[in-house]
Amino acid sequence: MSRTRVAAWLCAGLLALGGPVAGQDVRSGSAPSVRVRTGIHPTFTRIVFDWPENVPYSVVQNGETAELHFGRAARLDTTALGRPLRNLAGAEASAEGMVFALRPGVRVRHLTVGTSVVVDLMDPVAPVAAGPRGHQGPAPQAPVHSPQARAPDRTQPSASQAPAPPPAPAPAPAPAPPTGKAMPPAAAAPVPPPAPSAPAAAPIAAPPAPIAAPPAPAATPAASAPVSPPPIVAASPGTEAGPAPIRLPFTGATAAVMRGDSVLLVFEDATAPDIAMLRRISPLLAGAEIVEMPGGTALRLPAASGISRDAQGWLITPATGPALRGTPIDPTRLGNALSLLPDARHPMAAHANIPRLLHLRDESDSTLLARRQELMARIAAAPAATRDSLRGELAETLLALGLAPEAQAALKLATGDDPRRVQQPQALLLSAAASLIAGRLEEAREALAHPGLPADGEVALWRGIAGIQEDGRVADPAFRAALPLLTAYPGALRNRLLPPIAAALAEGGAMRDAAALVEAGGEASNHPLARFAWARVLEARNEVEPALLGYSVLADSRDRDARARAIGRLAELRLATGRIDAGAAAEALEASIPAWRGDRRELQRRERAAELRSRAGQHAQALALMQDTAGAFPEAAESLRVAMRGATVAALADANIPPMDATRLLAQQRANLVPDPALDAAVARIAERLMAMELPAQAATLLREAVPASTDPGGLSVRLAEARLAEGDATAALEALRNSGGAALPGEIGLRRALAEAKARRQTGDRAGAIGVLRALGPDGAAPLSELLAETQDWTGAASALASHMERSMPVDGPLDDAARRDLLRMAAFLALAGDQTGLDALRDRYAPRLPAGAFTEAFAALATRSTGALNLPRLRDEIAGARALQNQARALR
Repeated sequence: MSRTRVAAWLCAGLLALGGPVAGQDVRSGSAPSVRVRTGIHPTFTRIVFDWPENVPYSVVQNGETAELHFGRAARLDTTALGRPLRNLAGAEASAEGMVFALRPGVRVRHLTVGTSVVVDLMDPVAPVAAGPRGHQGPAPQAPVHSPQARAPDRTQPSASQAPAPPPAPAPAPAPAPPTGKAMPPAAAAPVPPPAPSAPAAAPIAAPPAPIAAPPAPAATPAASAPVSPPPIVAASPGTEAGPAPIRLPFTGATAAVMRGDSVLLVFEDATAPDIAMLRRISPLLAGAEIVEMPGGTALRLPAASGISRDAQGWLITPATGPALRGTPIDPTRLGNALSLLPDARHPMAAHANIPRLLHLRDESDSTLLARRQELMARIAAAPAATRDSLRGELAETLLALGLAPEAQAALKLATGDDPRRVQQPQALLLSAAASLIAGRLEEAREALAHPGLPADGEVALWRGIAGIQEDGRVADPAFRAALPLLTAYPGALRNRLLPPIAAALAEGGAMRDAAALVEAGGEASNHPLARFAWARVLEARNEVEPALLGYSVLADSRDRDARARAIGRLAELRLATGRIDAGAAAEALEASIPAWRGDRRELQRRERAAELRSRAGQHAQALALMQDTAGAFPEAAESLRVAMRGATVAALADANIPPMDATRLLAQQRANLVPDPALDAAVARIAERLMAMELPAQAATLLREAVPASTDPGGLSVRLAEARLAEGDATAALEALRNSGGAALPGEIGLRRALAEAKARRQTGDRAGAIGVLRALGPDGAAPLSELLAETQDWTGAASALASHMERSMPVDGPLDDAARRDLLRMAAFLALAGDQTGLDALRDRYAPRLPAGAFTEAFAALATRSTGALNLPRLRDEIAGARALQNQARALR
């Protein structure tokens, strides 16, 4: 038989159970197309209609029929309704919308999210069952991971169990319809598909019994060993081991499907097992029935919590309490067995095999409150010797209600001063859990570090919770493996623990665990922190628009923690998608700093905002933010020092910062700076800007303070000498040059040093020394050498030096620019004063045709004429000498 035939049997059986499936709605071609999405959640089935715009609608439920009416026509893409859905017997398109055929007991709730219309088919409410500890009171609610509330347990008690009096049936309160804009995070995107089927699992047992201390050995007359105290919380009668699985007396079934509280077994042929014999095996199988299918037979077995297979055949585990919805089945000889319930393999549904110490079960607040009252009455009436165990159970009950201080007080009474009781693993973990819920991290850390506690299971879960409270990190694999326990905890405790854990997982990059936890969180998934975690999951899936919407809504939340987180992620996501630049993102992050103060998260946000300021070129703002951060977080000042240095150098190099402001900034940050070529370059640029503003004194002060800590003291010393010369202090300039490294300076800075030295020697009267320095420079020193020789009235030498300069500077052809015309005029004057008529003739013949008409040309013609009768050279020499003397006096006054 082919795999296709087995799959066809399964699908046919499920359709027989589920009824008709809706087809597509064919409407007018002008109507908008509306996609329909579905998702199976722990306590409801969700159907989402994705309208492109807001549309009015109404939902009317009449018994097991619900009608959805839209305010306008649409073309509904109902492909997603083609698969079997829990709580939905069938769906059919109508002229105004959809008509749903519901399973018995299913209730409808509805809401809008943006432009989408959401319809939730809520699981039926389970009848009340007996309490887990044998007391009379309201029964625990179905666990958050259950597909629907289970039927009353029909398993007969074992011989070791005392029969409990039948409880009074009372329906659990129906969940209130959602209000406002709150939306379960899972509605923003479809639930991820289930993982591939795993190999065969062991039969699913009832929830594990609480771990109790081993019984004390019987005392003998020869030995007086101390008797171990009883456990702080005694195990309930009959819970030491789950009920034994029931082996089915046949092996012909090829595949199995869990369907709510039923198991559907599919056979290869039409030969059905003896139904009468099957019903005599156990009362559990009394409701077994045959389902005829095309080409085969299916057997439906009710009231089972798990099914597995071994070498001998199939095993059914009785439903005695909260259990999984199904388990993967190993491959058969015809192919892989098939389960069409994706939530049966949900990552958070695997808590049954996780070792536990505490007796925390998924029970309603009313059940827990009733147990608290009962325990308090029993403690008051019990003898003193038996009160400790009851007090331990009371402490667990108070913890389940989230009353941590009261739980600590009850545990203190239960343990007393007996160190053997205090150090029992159960008491240690209970104390640590209560301390964590009460916000006493130090007490919890001490208890969790006790060597008597195991490293995995429930202990690892609470150790991870302590780590999240301490630094927000989730790095321990054992903690993540124990996360499914959260979904089996009472609602009050789960609502308190799950949201911050989901947020920490999402912040730490564990997106798969965060998504699974939020999907299985039930009511806790509507907490702002859980919704933040889901928005992070959407962001990781690259669903940008839903993530931005989620962050935007949370940015206005009243929850301070979620609001602060959402503001930060909103800025980061907008920056990553190009909606804002780095400067705007930094501004948004800085604005969100007051939303969360005093811990590592504030420090990280400040550092990130400073980084974005620097990226945007706002170096001064980045430095100011880091300075403020170092003051607010003294323990982080040392780590911030490197970033502050980089921001300081970048700010000093910023051309938009006024040079005087840059000078003040350098003076403020000098103690934090270290020798750096980039810093030297920034100081040199600031000095040049000050010189351009004719502020040589400020430039000299800046350079003098920078030289001792410079990686290039020679270059800064040359600039210092130039600033001293601009001040008119040639002696100070020569002193600076002596500290510059002499002729070892390469390239341009070496040339500038020689020119500065020549100028300083000239100002101090050492013309011969200045001339020697300039002659050593060759053509590079020709122009200043010509001026210096002209001062000594060595006109021939001045003309020769200027000619060497003009060979390099004069344009090859074309008109002469202003600089070239000035050099030409000076050359004509030097030749005329030297009486070199031949040189004047050659100069006139070479350059006169390239001079434009005007006063400058006339002056050149007057100097270069062949007849010098009109030119009084002695008088010209005297006037030149007088002009130079006047220039020197003006320089001294300046």
